[in-house]
Amino acid sequence: MIKVVLIGAGNLAMNFQKIFDISSGVDLIQWYSRKPKKIRSFENKISITDKISDLKPADIYLIAISDDEIAKMSAKIKTSALVVHCSGSIAIDELLCNSKKGVLYPIQTFSNMPLATFNKLPFLIETKNKNDFKLLQDLVLKIGGKPIEMNSQKRSYVHLIAVIINNFGNHLIELGEKIAQNHGIPFAIFHKIIEETHKNAIEIGARNSQTGPAKRKDNKTINKHLNLLSDEGIKKIYLGLTDSIKKRHE
Repeated sequence: MIKVVLIGAGNLAMNFQKIFDISSGVDLIQWYSRKPKKIRSFENKISITDKISDLKPADIYLIAISDDEIAKMSAKIKTSALVVHCSGSIAIDELLCNSKKGVLYPIQTFSNMPLATFNKLPFLIETKNKNDFKLLQDLVLKIGGKPIEMNSQKRSYVHLIAVIINNFGNHLIELGEKIAQNHGIPFAIFHKIIEETHKNAIEIGARNSQTGPAKRKDNKTINKHLNLLSDEGIKKIYLGLTDSIKKRHE
């Protein structure tokens, strides 16, 4: 049984709690949040605290908080056990604890609606020694994930790519939704094209599945679109992406 103390109460922490709760071989013995009100509803199932000095002995201290707070939080944890953060962009050496250090980065976007399963979810793992790697590997397997060894430098590129394809992609969908709302167009009619776009990118590759006026060098349609856009910020994004697609498909 792997004993875990969970630190944080955001979307990622909430997802971990749910998965730990249904995973055999993982015992979430304590949950820390500086705002205990957020996790008060779990106190009948888990020991909760807002005091770092009261953390219980565990095998893994899992820090699932914002990147800016990881170093400061890790320095407060007094243990000889494994202290782990879950960030894609923070190097392992930015953990300031005087203990064993590790990284457990899930390649997924997490909302306030917890995932039903972590089945085959890739987790990038980094540790300083083999025994700690084995411990994190076992944890990932127990929650149904797929462990992958990767160092901090490569992981930073993974995070960059995830931001481009997920956060930027989602932002473009939001901009499209805004235009639809402004013109009384139901956004639900775009759900199928969103699904098909991502399906094709996975199955045949994004380059092979690229379509549209930019790839066709259809300047007449491009200019028509630009004339329809009154928001200068969106117009700038449209032009930038159009230019990028044209260059990629020369």
